[in-house]
Amino acid sequence: GWFRFTGVGNNRITEVQQELASCGTQYPSWLNGEHPAAGEGVVKRTLSTTTSATAYTGWNKDIFVKNCGEFVIYNIDFGWSAQKWGICIDTDVCDADVTELDESHRLVNTWGKITSTDDRLLSRGWYRFANGFEKMPETCPIANSCGSTKPGYLSQPHPAINEGIVERKVCFGDADQCCVASRDILVKNCGTHFVYRLYPTTTGEKYCVEESATTMCTEEATQNWLKSGGERITPTTVQLSITTSSQ
Repeated sequence: GWFRFTGVGNNRITEVQQELASCGTQYPSWLNGEHPAAGEGVVKRTLSTTTSATAYTGWNKDIFVKNCGEFVIYNIDFGWSAQKWGICIDTDVCDADVTELDESHRLVNTWGKITSTDDRLLSRGWYRFANGFEKMPETCPIANSCGSTKPGYLSQPHPAINEGIVERKVCFGDADQCCVASRDILVKNCGTHFVYRLYPTTTGEKYCVEESATTMCTEEATQNWLKSGGERITPTTVQLSITTSSQ
């Protein structure tokens, strides 16, 4: 029959695909699509269940949904449910405990004779950048910047505050092209910062963070700049002699 959620989160099934063993259950279910708008009546939607680390739609079930304005009601047949299975309720990711990424090598102006790294071992999940401008660049970085052979950037603008969670494409470029590979991620504008749902990359690909004037103008950052030949540039003080003349 019909039921609704009360007293938890935003009182509706989350539309964000869930990781295995998340939201308090082994096999979490999520709404594979958008909720209907108020006035659309009863609509059919798909309830997907994550059954492994890579299978986000291991189980799929048709359900019925109606937006009543102040709340949403659902009609789900629980006869197919399995043990260790549960439905995940939407919560505001801006208030969630997300992982912070603050490594200096992610800054777009970090390049030269440094050890290149990538995000192959990055776990799927929500992240926040905690250095630089605290957001990904929206333009193609210089080749081999941010400590990687294929620096990543958003190929589309960041969302506005009222847009909620949106899908964006991350492009990874090399010395020849700005987008030799790409990956879809999720982004939300939290007002004071952005949060990103990131995924592991392939060899050489890394998510970069936009540089800020504050981090660029520190002595530490200046000492990391390198000449093309690999010789470190040491900051020096230059004294200027100014001569004035009177007419």
